[in-house]
Amino acid sequence: MKRRLLIVAVFLLAGAVVNVAVAWGCAAWMPVDMVLRPPSDDFGLLLERIPTVAPDEPWILIDPQHGMELKGVGILNTMRWAWTEKARERHALTNSTNTNMSVTSARAGLPMRSLQGVRARRFGMVWRDGALSLPRWAKTRVGFVPLRPIWPGFAVNTLFYAAVLWLLIPGPFALRRFIRVRRGLCPACAYPRGELNVCSECGIPLVP
Repeated sequence: MKRRLLIVAVFLLAGAVVNVAVAWGCAAWMPVDMVLRPPSDDFGLLLERIPTVAPDEPWILIDPQHGMELKGVGILNTMRWAWTEKARERHALTNSTNTNMSVTSARAGLPMRSLQGVRARRFGMVWRDGALSLPRWAKTRVGFVPLRPIWPGFAVNTLFYAAVLWLLIPGPFALRRFIRVRRGLCPACAYPRGELNVCSECGIPLVP
């Protein structure tokens, strides 16, 4: 019983590792298509958590009705732009576009999206929430991979990959033992079983 529980735990852990690896692969290297439309994510609550230069200057979406989505197989990146009230006033006076902050939200995973992360950038300021920046050699259009789990997608994907790993590794051996038993052979060495409860060839116990 303990051995079976240990095997289940090992395959669940391996499924979680594969789940994270697939989500990161989708976020880093999967081709995406650009779509300009109002994103479905609620960036209002997100902007409240991003620090500004002054505490009394909250971030404001530049255009609440529009945004950009980079969508591909197993990946959805939503990009929005925001500025502060003073930055908007400065923009009106100077007509400058260099006063805004870009916010990118990424959700990745297959068959369900299982990880999410957010990164905000404004000149030298970088704010991350559940995001890990990629090294230079792996830079993509987004430049980071998500870390925060999305439930229940993370659990479903972990179970899915654990089942796939079981089918690929011990599954064929279990099928071979089942076929040998159905044919009246020893499940270990395929020697014809006799009337004894042990194999006369290899000596393992046999289930009656």
